[in-house]
Amino acid sequence: MKERNLLYFITAVTATLFLIIQIIIRFMPWFNLYGIVALLPLHHSIIPVIVLWLAWYFEEKGLLLTSTAIFTVLLGLHMNNSGILSGTPYVISQYAPMVRTVYVLGFLVLLGTVGIGYYSYLKKPTTIVQE
Repeated sequence: MKERNLLYFITAVTATLFLIIQIIIRFMPWFNLYGIVALLPLHHSIIPVIVLWLAWYFEEKGLLLTSTAIFTVLLGLHMNNSGILSGTPYVISQYAPMVRTVYVLGFLVLLGTVGIGYYSYLKKPTTIVQE
């Protein structure tokens, strides 16, 4: 069995965590009012996650860079809604803690995905020499 790159795997798992968070918040009672402000739409991150898993399976640096670049754009789109933290779109007090927590969690997971993705791309592969 071929040994695959662990950094690619960690990047793919982090991106999958972001996708799972997007799926879970769809079942929250506040999603219809504030879901689009708290996180990006689900369809924005499905293809980059699939591309990341393909990059891990085939150990293709080009696929990793492509997916990481898409996640960088998604991070920029996510930061457009940063007013949710200061109260620009008014969120009722019943839902405010959860909406803000989901926004910050999504931001941190996206930032982690982008950071690990670029680090994985720039890191030179290590080879094990057996004597």
